Amino acid sequence: MSVTLQSRHLNAILRLPNLWIAFSGYWAERGARLETATFKELEVCGVLSRIPSPSGFRALVVASAGNTAAAFARACSENGIACLITVPARGVGKMPFANRLEVWVKIVRITGGAGYSDAIAFAKRISEENGFVDEGG
Repeated sequence: MSVTLQSRHLNAILRLPNLWIAFSGYWAERGARLETATFKELEVCGVLSRIPSPSGFRALVVASAGNTAAAFARACSENGIACLITVPARGVGKMPFANRLEVWVKIVRITGGAGYSDAIAFAKRISEENGFVDEGG
């Protein structure tokens, strides 16, 4: 959840009395609870809303360098959606989770100096299999 707030001090400095600030991240004192601390959590709902009906659906396939993986892993874990996420090994450290992921979320770490393009290529190959759905990002 993002939060919108007004800073009287900043408004006075900028002489903009109707300036509002939207914060997308984790700031518990203000009620902002994007637990993965990335705005990518805001994109997930739109993608998950277009997943096909359960018959024939095996898993959503997502390629990421880190932030998108964290957002999808969290959302799919909390909503009971099977998801396979491909991430270069160096991107795995960018995925903070407040809670343990459920078993239907799998993260595949691409090693050997692989980059984001390798994660995309691998995810594309998996999504061509019957029942796997490409996230489309």
